[in-house]
Amino acid sequence: PDHIVAPVDGAVGNGSGRLMAAIAVSDTDFNKAFADIVARETAENEARLQPAEVLLFDGDWNLRGRCTNENKASFQLLRNETGMGELELPLDYYLSEWLADVDARGTTNVHVVVNKDGGRWGGRMAELIVDKGADGRKVVRAIFRHDYEELKHILVWSNPFLPAEIQFPRMWVIWGRARWALKTTLLCQLMRLESSLWVLPADPMDPAGWFNFDQSTWWNVVKPDLTPDTSVAAVVHSRFKTMHDTSKRIADDAQLVWECRRY
Repeated sequence: PDHIVAPVDGAVGNGSGRLMAAIAVSDTDFNKAFADIVARETAENEARLQPAEVLLFDGDWNLRGRCTNENKASFQLLRNETGMGELELPLDYYLSEWLADVDARGTTNVHVVVNKDGGRWGGRMAELIVDKGADGRKVVRAIFRHDYEELKHILVWSNPFLPAEIQFPRMWVIWGRARWALKTTLLCQLMRLESSLWVLPADPMDPAGWFNFDQSTWWNVVKPDLTPDTSVAAVVHSRFKTMHDTSKRIADDAQLVWECRRY
């Protein structure tokens, strides 16, 4: 039934001492709801136990292999800071041989991408160590820095659109929503690096390299805002500080996190 009429004891009304109360009964199947919760928690636990996908690329971003034979691996995901990653492999593993033979692999840089539960950790190798493990076997340990490290090498010029000798005004200042202001600041600095008349391109004799606004050829790009910006207002200002130093306090106050994603 949709409702159950039940007597409730108490002195109510004209002294009858009893009250007829209507109690609604839900038609929810509690057994099914409980089973759905258990199934969801079981699936989450099984997904958590699945190993991450670790992919290694050379300096030209050619995939060299998927790592499935690591002794151990750890990757830090820090808030607006460079996390460190470590990958330990047996020396006789084919990816270890490729890592250790610097001359044979052609490019100095090595990049890693780690995919786990929809998240992605990307970074560049900073150090390679060939060592002997606790069991006496030789291992290769690759140390990586998260791609956030790039923000520590991008300067915020006072005026990115003028030559170095003419920097007016003396400070970069932009006001607006924090997310928009920070991303606009970064975009302007990347424009100076990638498309400015005042910075030599990789090949000065190639006309296509001058004043290049084709972002598909840039090393770094800023993702356009595709969702409404509800961040707090902020004033972004800098005079030749790095993008990391410029944005750190503002990002913390606005509870924003830089997301670096290789594609």
